Amino acid sequence: AFDAYDPWYAAIALSTVPLMREGFGTMNGAETLLIAHAQGKPHTGLETAEWQLSLFDGLPRETQLTYLSEVIEGLPEIQKDVFAMVNAWKSGKANTLAALMNEDESVPMLRQVLLVDRNITWAKWITERLEKPGTVFVAVGAGHLAGPDSVQDVLAKAGFKTKRVQ
Repeated sequence: AFDAYDPWYAAIALSTVPLMREGFGTMNGAETLLIAHAQGKPHTGLETAEWQLSLFDGLPRETQLTYLSEVIEGLPEIQKDVFAMVNAWKSGKANTLAALMNEDESVPMLRQVLLVDRNITWAKWITERLEKPGTVFVAVGAGHLAGPDSVQDVLAKAGFKTKRVQ
């Protein structure tokens, strides 16, 4: 069924369908809730879904194939792994969550493109935004908020202090 698609697409589809069956989806996600609570205030994303998918599309074919193989290998454990991540998130265990989300990343290029480079880009945006007046609320995925190369880590290297609020 996936022969006509790039390997990254098959990997995302295979990992997403079981989660959707468990009730995970954009309609239940933090972003949907944050937008609902914006109460008419202007809001924008740091990235678009199309841009995020372009990150996968830009990966070399060999990296995409490795990613697909890892997804297929991990399918039997995906539900258990996701529930462990959700429990870490719900209990505010940021470092545990980051470890769970990023521990199996054995493809350095994938980690660099999906995590590190994006965190650097976001930290730059935050740094530039701090130069302007006003208050801004910034939300990013939990996997970007702990561990080495986290958004806070990148901001700290730029001389900013951050404080985690539970």
